[in-house]
Amino acid sequence: MTATLMPIRTSRNSGQRWTAKACSGRRLKTLEPGKDKKASTRALLDRVTTEPTFRDRLEQDAVQLSAIGNAFMIRHSETDKAPIVESAHVDYLFHRMFALVRLVLKATCRGG
Repeated sequence: MTATLMPIRTSRNSGQRWTAKACSGRRLKTLEPGKDKKASTRALLDRVTTEPTFRDRLEQDAVQLSAIGNAFMIRHSETDKAPIVESAHVDYLFHRMFALVRLVLKATCRGG
């Protein structure tokens, strides 16, 4: 399957909502087969590199980005989520996620 990932930034309430989906509508973490999203993500990252230290770092980064998405008004707009009010902070997080997404897509021959 050839997919082009399109990170999307749209305003939702006072926070930002980012969604990264392939053109087929599939989420990045479900592009590889696996019994669940964690297994699929591991399989995807395994295809990116065989060097163990870098592979571990990629997984740590993916986990951190997911935690950021859950803690701030990025993916969710509940009142207990912290807003990101500075444009520079939004840009930083967007580019950090984009770099990971692009690396994964290029390494797995899916574009990028």
